Amino acid sequence: MNDRISDQYAFFQLAKALKAGNVERSDKWRDVLACMATGDLSIGSRTPVAGMPVWAMPEVERGGFATGAFAAGGELREHERALAQEMGISFRDIPRIRSALNAWHLSDDGLAHLGELALSGRFDAETPEETALLCVALLRETAPLGADIILDEITPYFDRLRFFPIVTAAPWYDGVHVRTVGQLRDALRRAKPSRNVLQQNATLTI
Repeated sequence: MNDRISDQYAFFQLAKALKAGNVERSDKWRDVLACMATGDLSIGSRTPVAGMPVWAMPEVERGGFATGAFAAGGELREHERALAQEMGISFRDIPRIRSALNAWHLSDDGLAHLGELALSGRFDAETPEETALLCVALLRETAPLGADIILDEITPYFDRLRFFPIVTAAPWYDGVHVRTVGQLRDALRRAKPSRNVLQQNATLTI
């Protein structure tokens, strides 16, 4: 997709959001256009947001456009605020709070907490990043080199991204159904493409 088509598509989505009165969606498309204008976003790149690693999952709007924000970043979530209050963290700015929360999970108490979550299954993660410190806790005894590799990669982003999971009341595997590779293959073969996606691709091609 060339830059001109990218601009037009983003402007079109912003116009739709404004017409619908969707303030949240409008703000996100403004962020997309602003980051494209400053060069902070590179549409079509494996690392669309400048200064962030390839493994960091960007927040994506319709059409595959990164907004410049990240799925594991942004405003503090409810469980982050609750943990900060429990830990007595008094910082006011989000980067320092998030950095302190990530760092706490590397303390003896934090690692013990992560180990208990892993054994009980009482956790949830909306992004892969939110399982990183859980993996560190599991690897530190049996594969410390692996734990160190993960830490070397994620530590520089402690102030921007959330690397710990959400604590849940019930184990994550409640209600999960496992299918074989063959069953999944057959299901994918039966799946039909979305008519809306086909129409969008045809329009972009024209």
